[in-house]
Order: sequence, then C-alpha cells, then structure tokens
Amino acid sequence: MSADIEDILPLTPLQEGLLYHAQHGTAGPAGTVDGYGVQLTLRLAGTVDHGLLRAACRALLRRHANLRAGFLHQELDRPVQVVASDVDTPWQERDLRETGRDTDAPRAREAAADRLLAEERDRGFDLSRPPLLRFTLLQLADEEHLFTLTYHHILLDGWSVPVLVRELLTLYAHRGDPAQLPKLRPYRDYLVWLTERDQDATRAAWAPVLAGLEGPTCLSTAARAGQDRPVARADRPAQAPAHLTTDLSERLTRELRACAAAHGITLSTLVQGAWGVLLHKLTGRDDVVFGSVVAVRPPELPGVADMVGLLINTVPVRVRTAPGDSLAAVCARLHAQQAQLIDHQHIGLAELQRLTGTGELFDTVVVHESYPVDLAPADPDVPGPRITGTRDRGGTHYPLALITHPGDRLRLRLEHRTDLIDAVTASGLLDRLVRILRTAATDPGRLVARTDVLTEEERGRALTDWGRGAPPVRAGWQPAPTLPGLFAVQAARTPERVAVEEGSTRLTYRELDARAAALARELLACGAGPERRVAVAMDRSADLVVALLAVVRTGACYVPLDPRWPERRRRFVLADTGASVLLTEARSPRALGPASARRHATVAHPDALAYVIYTSGSTGVPKGVAVTHRDVIALAADTRLSSGAHQRVLLHSSHAFDASTYEMWVPLLNGGRIVVAPPGPLTAARVEELVAGHVLTGMFLTIGLLRVLAEEAAGCFAGLREVWTGGERVPPEPLRAVLGACPGTTVVAVYGPTETTTFATCRTFAPGDHVQDAVPIGRPLDGTRVYVLDGSLGLVPPGTVGEVYLAGAGVARGYAQRPGLSAERFVADPFAATYGLSGERMYRTGDLARWTPDGQLEFAGRADDQVKVRGFRIEPGEVEAALGEQERIGHAAVVAREDRPGDRRLVAYVVPARGVAPAEIDPAQVTEAAAERLPGHLVPSAVVVLDALPLTANGKLDNAALPAPGRTTAAGGRAPRSERERALCALFAEVLALPEVTIDDSFFALGGDSLTSLRLAGRVRSVLGVDLDLPLLFRHPTVAALEPRLKQPAAAATQRPALRRMR
Repeated sequence: MSADIEDILPLTPLQEGLLYHAQHGTAGPAGTVDGYGVQLTLRLAGTVDHGLLRAACRALLRRHANLRAGFLHQELDRPVQVVASDVDTPWQERDLRETGRDTDAPRAREAAADRLLAEERDRGFDLSRPPLLRFTLLQLADEEHLFTLTYHHILLDGWSVPVLVRELLTLYAHRGDPAQLPKLRPYRDYLVWLTERDQDATRAAWAPVLAGLEGPTCLSTAARAGQDRPVARADRPAQAPAHLTTDLSERLTRELRACAAAHGITLSTLVQGAWGVLLHKLTGRDDVVFGSVVAVRPPELPGVADMVGLLINTVPVRVRTAPGDSLAAVCARLHAQQAQLIDHQHIGLAELQRLTGTGELFDTVVVHESYPVDLAPADPDVPGPRITGTRDRGGTHYPLALITHPGDRLRLRLEHRTDLIDAVTASGLLDRLVRILRTAATDPGRLVARTDVLTEEERGRALTDWGRGAPPVRAGWQPAPTLPGLFAVQAARTPERVAVEEGSTRLTYRELDARAAALARELLACGAGPERRVAVAMDRSADLVVALLAVVRTGACYVPLDPRWPERRRRFVLADTGASVLLTEARSPRALGPASARRHATVAHPDALAYVIYTSGSTGVPKGVAVTHRDVIALAADTRLSSGAHQRVLLHSSHAFDASTYEMWVPLLNGGRIVVAPPGPLTAARVEELVAGHVLTGMFLTIGLLRVLAEEAAGCFAGLREVWTGGERVPPEPLRAVLGACPGTTVVAVYGPTETTTFATCRTFAPGDHVQDAVPIGRPLDGTRVYVLDGSLGLVPPGTVGEVYLAGAGVARGYAQRPGLSAERFVADPFAATYGLSGERMYRTGDLARWTPDGQLEFAGRADDQVKVRGFRIEPGEVEAALGEQERIGHAAVVAREDRPGDRRLVAYVVPARGVAPAEIDPAQVTEAAAERLPGHLVPSAVVVLDALPLTANGKLDNAALPAPGRTTAAGGRAPRSERERALCALFAEVLALPEVTIDDSFFALGGDSLTSLRLAGRVRSVLGVDLDLPLLFRHPTVAALEPRLKQPAAAATQRPALRRMR
C-alpha cells in the first residue's frame, strides 16, 4: 500500500470492540481469522466485462475513504483508523467453465466455486493493512458469474452493503465514472457527530436502566445439560456459525404485526420481548439481558441513509418479568425503556460494562434487519448484468444470534457457535421462540408464568417417562402396613434368621422381636403411645435397633438425639418435640415431665409418625422432619433396595442422620441382616475387614467419606454388591476408582433430602460403565415423582435448570411444630390430576437440577447457596468442578468469605491428589489454571491447600472449620522482584488509574476490560519493547504470571509501513 496518509480518524465503539476481538483470532494466509469476515456473493446473469467490473471496484475504493482504512492500536492510548490516500484493488478472477466437463458439470462448477470462496473467506485480514475488502469474480458459464465481496465487518454494516452494490453497478454501467452517483456524505462526518455526543447525559440515561443488574445472562452454559459446558469467553476466537432458518406463516406474521400495532410497539420490540421471555424460561431468572444490534444513523445528519460504513452498535436489552406480568406488559415495558434510550444508543458496550461493574453482560444478540435490501441500481435502464440471486455469510463471537428479516413471512435465522451449542439444542430454542410468538399473537394478555414453551412430547417425558418412578410392587404387604406390623410378619416367616449382628452378639428375628416387645411394655408404662415422642439418645449398637423397634411398637415415634451433640441442642430438641419419654439405654426408659397413665399398645396407622429427625435450619434454628410409617415402608419396598444387594447392610451412621433409616429398616423389612459397625471412624482397613468378615452386600456412605476411603484404598469395597453414595454433589473420581478396583461392585449415586425419607432418585453405575464428569443423580425411586419447575411452578424445558420438587412416596408429613414452614415447603401438587390423584403434596427442595437429553437428573446446586462477589452471582460447584480437573488436585471446596468487613471474596480450598504433597501445589498456578477454564469473576482470589477437607459428623463439608486464607493473595500481594516486574506493575497501575499494583493482582479483577487491555498492550510495547498478545494476558492476568512469558518480538515479525506526514 502507499504510505501516504489521507486522514486519521477515531473508531466507533463497535469498531473498538471488533478490533479487540480480532486480537483473539487464529492465523490465516492474509491475516487474522476472527469470525467477523463477511462474504456477500451475487449471482450475475448476462455478459460481464471483467476489466470494467474491476475498474468499477477501483472507483468504489477511491470514492469511499473509509474503505481504505487500516486500524492501529499498538503504542497508542486509543486505537485509530488510518486512511491511506490510495490502495491497490484486491482482485482475483477464475474461469470455471472447463470444470467438470466429464461429470455433472453445473454441480461440479458450483462445488469448485464453494471451495474457492471458502478459501477466500478463511484467508483472514490484517486489520492494519487496508483495504479490508477483496473482490472475487468466478465465471461459471458464458453468461453466468459469481461476484463476491469479502470484507471485515469493522468496515461495513448490513445497511451499507446494498448501497455499495448499487453504486458498484452504476459505476460499471458508466465505465467507472463517479459523476453519475449522488453527492457523497463522508463517513468522517458521522465520526465527528459521535464525538460531539454528551457522554455524561448518555451515561445518566443508561444508569437507571442497568441499576441492580446482578450479573450476565449466559445461555450457552445453561443450555447444555449432560455435557461438558465450555465457557464463552472473550479471548476465545469466534467461529463461523451454523445457522437454522424458519419462515413464519403469512397469517402468523400478520397477527404479530397486528398485535404490535394494537399495543403501540414495533414488531422488533415484540420479537425482543419474546426472546427475553425465552431467556427467562431457559435460565430461570426474572431479570435477563441480551444484546441488540441497533442502527445508529442520526436523522439530523443529512445523507446518512446512503452513507457507507459501520453505523451500528451493540447495546444491552434488559427484560424483567414479575409473577403478574403478561406478554403484552413485558413488551410494553421494553418499548418504554427503549424509547428513553433512543438518543443514547451510540455508547460503547465496554462503557456500559464499566457502568454496571459486572463485566460481561450477555452471550446472545438479536438483530432486526430492517434496512433496504434492493441491490439493483436506482435507474432500471442502467445497462449491465442482472442479479439473480444472493448469498451472504457472516460470523460473530457470540454463541447465539437471532436475526429477523421482515417480509410477508417473517424470517427467523438463528446462528449458533457449534462448539458451544449443538444443532439439536439450537433447533429446540428456535421452536420455543416460535411457540412464544404464536402465543403473543393470539393471546398477548396471557401471563408469562402460564406461557408454556414445552412440546406435548417434552411434557409427557417430564411427567411420566422421566419424572415418575415405577409403581410400588410391594405396597400390598398388608392392607395397611406399618413398621411393627411388617416386622412381625418377617419375624414369623424367618424367626431363626439373624437380624442384627454386633461383634460376637447376634440377635435372630425371634430374639429381636421378643426384646423389642419387652422394652415396648416399659415404654408404655412411662407414657409412650400413639403420636407421642420418645427421645432416643444412644450410640449405634444392637440395643439401638431394639430401642427404635420398641418405640414404633408402642405407636409412638422416636426422636433421635446424638449423644455427641452439645447439651444445648439436645435440650432444644426435647423441648421442641415435647418428648414424653427419654431412652438412653435399651432397658431403662425415663418419663419426662409429670407422670402419665399407662398406655396400651395400639395398632399404628400407616400415616402415623415413625420418627422426627432434626436438620439444620436456614435461620439457625434446627427443624424436625416428621416422617411416617408409610414413608419408611416405601423406601424399604423399592425394587432397588429390596433385592439381594441389601441383605447385609452396615449400620455405621448416627441414628440422628437419616441414612440410618436405610441402614436399619431396609434390611429388617426385607428379611436381611443389620451389621453394626464397631465404635470409631470408618477406615479403609476397617471397611475391608467388615466386608470380608460379615459378608456385607450393601452400604451407604456420604460422598465425602467415600472419597476419602477410595483415595486410601478403593479396593476395600471388593465383595460388596452395591455401594450407595450421595449427600452432596458427587464427583466422578471416587466412583471411577471404586468401579476400577472392585469389578464385582456396583456404585449408585443417590439424591434425596431428609424431607423425602433418605433417597428420592438414584443413578446406577455397574462395573464397566462410563462415569461422566457431571455425575447425574438419575431418576426417581418407585412411587416417587420428580418435577423440575420454574418460579411459577411450571415445568422447565429439558436442559434448563429449575428447582426440584418431590412428590409421592416418601414425602414427609412436614416439620414438627412448624406449620408455617411446612406450608411453605410442602405445597399442593399441581400435576396430581395427571396421575388421577387429588390432594397430593410435593416438597420444595431448594435444590437445582436439569434433565439431560437422555432423561437423567443432573444436580446443579442450591437455589439459596449462590454467593455474590463483586456483584456477580457465583455457583461454587462450577468453580469446584474446574479446579477438580487440575491434575494435582484431588478435590476442592469453594466458598465466599468476608474475613474483613466489605472484603468479600471467593476462596478455594484444595486437597492434593493421591501421591502429591501439599507443598507441591502452588496456589498461584492453581489460580492461573482456573483462569484457563473460567471467566475472571469465577476465579478464586485465594487458594488454601489442606491435607483434607474438614467434614461434619455426617460426612459433609464443615464450612465453619475451613481456615481463613493467608496473606499471599491479591489482598496482600507481593512487591515487584525485578525491574521488568516493576515496570509492568507501573503500567498496570497507569492503565487502570490505580495508585499501585502488586505482582499478584489480576488485571481483570482490578477492572481491566477489552479496551484497557488494548491500551496496556500498546504501552507494554512502547515501554518494554515486547509484544503482549491479549490471549496471553487473559490466561495470565497477574504480573507474576505474565512477566516470565513475555518474549521479544521475532526478527521476522511483520513490519507495518512507515507513516508519512499528511499532505
């Protein structure tokens, strides 16, 4: 190119963003391939003078100065576009008429043309070397050509392209004479107009619209259930998207236009409102954001309609929904919001991100292509070839882009990055959008909460195929089965079979029945009886089994008290339940309170209480879960548990932990044997000894305990038929270890809150089965129903996170002495009629989950344990999963801490993998590796290495025992250790406008973004003489990590031409 400079211009906000994304592209033959290369192909019929068309292209470049611009940013505070006074015309032509002479010639020529144009598009662009526009002419036949414009989006918007083509054809018809074209309004005038905008007024207009925004709306991660979900990050190169297209019927299009007109909004706003409702449905959030590509062609600028350049911008659209909102109300509110912002749509997205303080805002965009599409010259008599067809290909770094094309039939085009959203998912999204639009057209007053986005097939799967367990097969044990009744039947059937074994002590069913009957008489003498509470404060033992069986024989329910509890908690439980009897050993019950009359044993009802077990309450006050005989019997009758795999079960849990319900009642009611574990914690050696010595067949362990034992000696479970595990999110490593070490053992991942009697769903992994990274929690047990619902109790689509509700078998009566809390958590089942039932309740778990494509439930965290750090909502499980992928880390826990007032940060606690010493784990390297996988706001600010994670008595993570992080983090970062580190710290501080920066401070955590990173790269090159690649900065955002990775530019690096002074 000529080094003569015609002009130096600023960039529009969107151009700055595109320049930033270009730094993260991949290398192509002509420059960077970043996904923003656009290709428009015109099919021309008639004779084409190749030389004349090339001359017209040259004249077009001379006419529009901004088509000769290159974009520079290195060593500059702000990037600029430099307009060259003259450039060569990039031109290539190929004659394909001889292609495929001996085959299907037309098809062969088309295929050859497709290959050539794909190669042309994949050449990429060096944005510093104009022109960023190339012309290709392919001749298919004597009077058939394909003429293609390949350009970078940083030059042109969609509106400009028809203007450019019309001018090109006019120039061709007049042999390149620009006198036949209308007077040009230069793009420079538009840039001047932008600089004259009142930015303070614009920020003030946007501030209330974005106030209170909690974080980004990212559909690409929410939409991929049962799969590894890569994060859509700014440093990942954009890819040419796949696309799906659907044309709405003429009738539906007319109805949508009529609906929009009736409510005083535009069709574009109606589509945006529908997209916002779809995001609400798919993310479960009442406050969502997506991007909108808007035309910024100010009417006060004469000639702007025919201006060629990039006169668009991407701005956020915020859609909030409330329980009482109709579709029309959502769209009306959106219309009013956009009307307030109509004069302020020129502001840069990076500026708005800084305004919200949340960084990334969205990963989907909506484009309404309302610009004129007529490509023919204004004068129909202009000679030249006719355009008989067009084809365009574009790209974006966003995972999803919805593009609407108005017409008699509204066209919806959904572009999606295949590395983030597959074709099946994308097709489902488009179908759901059409469903919402159809509802809006015919019933705009319908509540959003009642707007269904599921197909009938999906609804059927959710309610029956996936969400309903098999019918109970042993519910007919007795007409009205109770625990003592079923045990009595079993004792009569197998009186000499061993029921309980503890060390050398063995009790047969006959002996256990006799001892329980004797104790029951003593309990009755102390006042025990139907619906009365008997507190049992005993350690695990054969006597404990006798005691619990005796309590239910009286018609009373037992209230477990763990002897290790603090006295204050024990007293609270006694007072809260109003326990009338206390049992501390199996021979001497003690009446509590005034003496009461002796009661007689009565036949309990299936809906009588069996026990009241206490769990932690969100308010800090424990709550008692009241479980009935029917609930416990349903668990024991499940086909998975009533099989031979659970004939000999280890009782090792405290009876105050609901796992003991499985450990005691499943074997007893099925003629099996309880093996009582000896005192003390379970070790791998002890488990191996117990399995071998007592021929154990089944066992439940919390995942925390299973993980410890599997790491110690996974083979200790060899001989067991089944190991069940759960209690919290199940990682894959311990399951893989046990399955690998114990070829005859099946591992079952289970899920179930105490309120649904221990287990509600399970996923079985037999030997040889693949254990996926995200271990599912499976499908419901017999008689249990699982619903995944949104905030309005509507079924969510497959793959969408919702709250788990459980109904049917096992759902407890409620919370003892807590009618208000019971009514809040145990609610009416709106789907009961589907199964021919009435008066059913369901339990609101507070857990989040999604259905995978193959109908497995996948746990997704808690609805109420989301943490917020620096304005971001964070799901710790996502961070923990990413940390767990690091080779040296065995497992991790992530929490939000506020050890100093106002200093709330994300802290990771990691335990080394087996064979790795704690000293071998460098917290800084852990953070760097996490930054490779996670967005900046999900990367922990501190990493604490522990020998083991502290566990509660029930085997769950003990958050209270986690130590505070040390000071070797960003909060107490280290000073520079070399001159180059000192210089980098100074540059970080300069660009971020901070007084100082340590070598451990993350550039992005301190407020860096796409534009400031560009500036930093320029300053680093200027001061240090080295190239700073932006992907390198994104992966290593601290000076300590970045400095050793900076290299001197290669000697053969491409040099930009020297600039000459403007004339």
